[in-house]
Amino acid sequence: TAARRPQAKLVPHEVEFRARQLAWWRVDPTRSSLTLQIAYEVQYGQLFQLTERLPSGWEVQSVNVAPERLLRNWRIRTDKDGPVLLVDLQRPLTTTDKPTPHSPTLTVKLKPAQAGILGKELPFPDAFPIGAQFREGALAIAFDDKTDQLAVKTTAVDAPPQDDGPWEKDLPAYYYPYRGLQADSSSSVAGVLTLRPRPPRVRAQCTSDVILSTGRATVDTRLILEAEQGSPDSVDLYVSAPCILAVSG
Repeated sequence: TAARRPQAKLVPHEVEFRARQLAWWRVDPTRSSLTLQIAYEVQYGQLFQLTERLPSGWEVQSVNVAPERLLRNWRIRTDKDGPVLLVDLQRPLTTTDKPTPHSPTLTVKLKPAQAGILGKELPFPDAFPIGAQFREGALAIAFDDKTDQLAVKTTAVDAPPQDDGPWEKDLPAYYYPYRGLQADSSSSVAGVLTLRPRPPRVRAQCTSDVILSTGRATVDTRLILEAEQGSPDSVDLYVSAPCILAVSG
């Protein structure tokens, strides 16, 4: 019998990539938002699709990929673990896309599915790029400390922001970095927070002009109010003697 020719089967190598994610959570009674900014670095192979595990209870508002014209389309798929964002690219990412200020970056903006967060204990939103070798990045939290107060419960260590992120010049109140976590880790940063309104406090400046005439006196009072904290929607004004009020302003 004739000798069989040697045979070989070519198996493509799975893509290997790193993805650093910066999550910016703006906590607000009426306008909360979550922005995810993920920078990709391919170390081996080609990355044709970006997949991001999204946190439950959030809805996608917009999806962008930099550089421009790299995004083809995107869609949401739901599995047993929750929603997943699938982003198709015009061309695959490769090892030639080296980390630079213009590295391939996915930006996802989300809003809460339900309103009314005051006084409720809210879990940290957990989102991560599926398929990355490690989970690395940071969770940044911001709120308006003039009108609200925030109670945070977490074992994560707060640190000064080390990266230029989606917050730009609006520096976060809390910044929790993480690095080198296994890709299948249950959570990047675990914790809960509660937002409550600050008790209203008002600064008042009062000036008065008194005009005396025969049988009567007229007092012209100017009252300037400035909210120092909270969101006061009314004030009580007391006068020391019976009078007829004429209010303007």
